[in-house]
Amino acid sequence: MSRRIRYTVDGRIVPPGELIRTARGWAEPAPTHCPAGHPLTGRALVGWIPCPGAGRTGHRTHECPECGEIHYRPPLDEPLCDCERRTGRLPRTD
Repeated sequence: MSRRIRYTVDGRIVPPGELIRTARGWAEPAPTHCPAGHPLTGRALVGWIPCPGAGRTGHRTHECPECGEIHYRPPLDEPLCDCERRTGRLPRTD
């Protein structure tokens, strides 16, 4: 079952794709659950893939340890991005 993905920093729900200032410095929002609903907080394998698309350097990835689903931010299906074809995966995005 797919659900809307929420992003948090220090337990607060925040918008994806923006750096959030915290008491410890700047933090990047992370999804709380994978698209299938499995909890990711403190469990996801976090990574990054390069993107040759104009105006960006890459995509942050969060891989679910239960189902292996990978969540990409920003999404792979944006008009200037060719990463969907390169990864061979059909992305799930919020």
